[in-house]
Amino acid sequence: MGKGIGIAALVFAIIAIFVPVFGIMVGWLALFLATLAALFGDKTFTIAALVITAVNYFFLSPLLWVSGSGGNETLIYISLGMLAAPVLGLLLHIAFGPSRKALND
Repeated sequence: MGKGIGIAALVFAIIAIFVPVFGIMVGWLALFLATLAALFGDKTFTIAALVITAVNYFFLSPLLWVSGSGGNETLIYISLGMLAAPVLGLLLHIAFGPSRKALND
């Protein structure tokens, strides 16, 4: 199940690059799905979606940074929080996932 959600996250991350104005929100959807995939145990597609979305936000989305320079930094804070969510999901899965439980038994 994690790989399927991870593939969907990767697809949405790629689509977010090409969508002009709402690409930021499509990227949020990709990061939400990447977080779910990380919690289900997928690492490959989670990291790929995270990297693609980070490149999209930092280098390919000038609207995100223009909106932040105007005094309204809400989009930037939400985007940075969403970028941190898959990393947190990976850490939670490593710390409390099923393989960790098997090691303690």
